Amino acid sequence: MRLSHLHVSLGLAVCCAAPSAFAQFDDESFVSGERQAYFGVFSPTEIPASVQDIGFGIQREVAALTLRDALDVSASVARTNSFGGLYDSFAVRGFGTSMEAPTGLLANGFNAGRGFGGPRDIAQIERIEVHKGPQAALLGRGELGGVINIVTRRPTFERLGEMRFSYGRFDQFRLEADYDTPLFEDKVGARFVGFFEDAGSFRTGLESQRYGFYPSVTWQAGESTTLTYELEYTRQDLPFDRGVVALGGALGAIPIETFLGEPADGPIETEAFGHQLEVQHVFSDQWSLLAGLTYRDTSLVGFSTEARSLDPDERTLSRSRNFRDFGGDYFAIRAEAAGRFEALGVSHRLLIGADFDHFDADILQRQSSGEDPFAIDILEPSWGQMPLPQLVPALQPFVDQARDEQAFGFYVQDQITLSDKIQLRLGGRFDDVSIETENRLLGTSLDQDGSRFSPQAGLVYFINPAVSVYGSYGQGFRQLGGADAAGTPFDFNTSQSAELGVKTDLFGSISVTLAGFWSDQDNVLLPDPGNPGFQTEMGEARSLGFEADVNAALPGEIYLWLSYAFTDAELSGAGPSSGEQLLNIPRHQLSLLVSKDVEFGDVYASFGTGLLYVGERVGETATDFTLPSYTTVRLFAQAEPVEGISLRLDLDNLFNEEVYTNALNSVWVEPGQPRRFRVTATFSF
Repeated sequence: MRLSHLHVSLGLAVCCAAPSAFAQFDDESFVSGERQAYFGVFSPTEIPASVQDIGFGIQREVAALTLRDALDVSASVARTNSFGGLYDSFAVRGFGTSMEAPTGLLANGFNAGRGFGGPRDIAQIERIEVHKGPQAALLGRGELGGVINIVTRRPTFERLGEMRFSYGRFDQFRLEADYDTPLFEDKVGARFVGFFEDAGSFRTGLESQRYGFYPSVTWQAGESTTLTYELEYTRQDLPFDRGVVALGGALGAIPIETFLGEPADGPIETEAFGHQLEVQHVFSDQWSLLAGLTYRDTSLVGFSTEARSLDPDERTLSRSRNFRDFGGDYFAIRAEAAGRFEALGVSHRLLIGADFDHFDADILQRQSSGEDPFAIDILEPSWGQMPLPQLVPALQPFVDQARDEQAFGFYVQDQITLSDKIQLRLGGRFDDVSIETENRLLGTSLDQDGSRFSPQAGLVYFINPAVSVYGSYGQGFRQLGGADAAGTPFDFNTSQSAELGVKTDLFGSISVTLAGFWSDQDNVLLPDPGNPGFQTEMGEARSLGFEADVNAALPGEIYLWLSYAFTDAELSGAGPSSGEQLLNIPRHQLSLLVSKDVEFGDVYASFGTGLLYVGERVGETATDFTLPSYTTVRLFAQAEPVEGISLRLDLDNLFNEEVYTNALNSVWVEPGQPRRFRVTATFSF
């Protein structure tokens, strides 16, 4: 099969067969192999937790353009409020990321959610690791349900290139480029990745433009030392879109195309400019060091007109005019040693490390008084009826604060091989966090300090070389960031969770993970019903459920991906809200993907289908408003008529299902894409 087709179609097969490849890693690979910080190098059946790898091939087969698109293939991940389309926001196993301090998203082990750089494009991503459950406590003050780690595209020391042109419904034009080459007698590898996208929208009058450039360089400084530098620059001009309104708690009375803001607001401008530097040095076949640092500067600026509340006539929507100017600087440094040794008659694989994070945020929001001139008739909308104040001073101060957060962490993990059949994992993390918040609007300041040790333990039992049973328990600690409507900063969050599961690696091509989980946490944040746009502390919550993940390369060049999750997540503390399901979390979610490779003479092709089912979800806290379940079906086909050139057709939401992906309340409901097509031409060289 030709190289260009291998790069796309067999990427799925390689991902499916990955457990077999990892199982061949020996103790020396744990020290000297390429690894991500916090994770070490273990075969999947050795890890006492569920881990999902959304590889390059899977991303291509579902035609993902953003991180959110790719995460839809994991049933454990639910979409949550995206702040008008400007944030990557999700929940894993029922517990969502905090928009103020989103510790659940990492890039090469560094926090990737801090700041205001807009949603992340797929062009920079090589693969996505969904690390679920208790082990997340080790990963830098991670979320309780799990952590998403993005692995970016880096030099491979092979000379490969690719150009992709695509056009889709709603005038979506996109260009991607990826060039990878060795330099200086293979001592240096360089990779240049970039994209440009200009698109309309199914939402009336909205357009967006996005582009990014991501060069990286790897230097083999010697037989034992490797240095890698990555630059990230992304600029996005995006509409701020709070979605549609439910009438009397029911959706569908307003077409999903109806935009209830003002197109004249123009786009929100987001920008991210970041650097990562990483060095790995192998001291011996027993010990190695992985160290790195990152700096990321982000900003978000622009106007928006947003829904406030629906009048009793159920057609007049009061709105407010907003101006936002957000800026954030994030710096982190870490160092981690990996070692293997024998002690007390058993073998140990040890990870020990420390990290330091510093985040500065400057948040300014000004808002109109929300008088009737900004109202709109949602049944017969007419835009531009009143002149919009374009000068920032014409709006009243709403939020004006500066925040300085510093966090130091120390962690250790030891995987002990007690016998051929039993492995024990012990570990823990100590965190010390300080937050200084200056509320310039109220003329107040507040300091917060917190520290905690979070333990972790896991046990793996091998029934045979291809099947393992595991159990794990862990605790977590994290800062929440932000403040309530009164300007009072939120307290810290603590949690605990447990997991039992079984993993199989059959024939080196069929990977199956079945897992049951339970977790709870205190100090849960939920939208404040009395103050739209703010959150409030709601006490305790718990989540329990079951997951099944299957990833297989089957006979006949058929590839299967199946992910199912049952998640029961609810408020569990005392009070009138006890037992209420958590916002945007479906009890049932299913993702299915099937593809097949075929040959027609000298022409190589593939085709397939995918299905996404998302169950009914709570759409607003402390009400009976729910989002309906939905099922979308997609078809795709690809052919390589000439070596190095492939053509692809994607058809999403085949039956034009009306989709509502998430909500914050009944006047902020985000609709999903209707039926659309995309054609793509790929040139590989």
